[in-house]
Amino acid sequence: MTLSFVRLANIIFAALIAGGMFVIWAGYDPATLSPSTYVEQQQNAIRALNVVMPVLGAIAIALTLISALLQRKDRTVFVLLVVAAAFLIISGVVTRFGNQPINALVMTWDIARPPAN
Repeated sequence: MTLSFVRLANIIFAALIAGGMFVIWAGYDPATLSPSTYVEQQQNAIRALNVVMPVLGAIAIALTLISALLQRKDRTVFVLLVVAAAFLIISGVVTRFGNQPINALVMTWDIARPPAN
């Protein structure tokens, strides 16, 4: 029962992360927005997601590692879950040191006067 609950929770939190990333990729196309609207949209998303996504990521990593520990007797499943946790950790590091500096810069932009470039 515990394993089933952990698996379900793990899938839900990993799906929330993937869904959030997909929405950002598909829904935040600057080609269809004015520069001011794009900056405003980005700043609102950054404010909301800078809190939610790290929490979801940490929970997904923890659940993946717990799931791996619960299935340590099945070597293949254990290794796959550890690799999945490693990829989640890598994505968090890339986000922290790749995306977050860009987000910090976007937060300094004036909506009424966005950068020309």
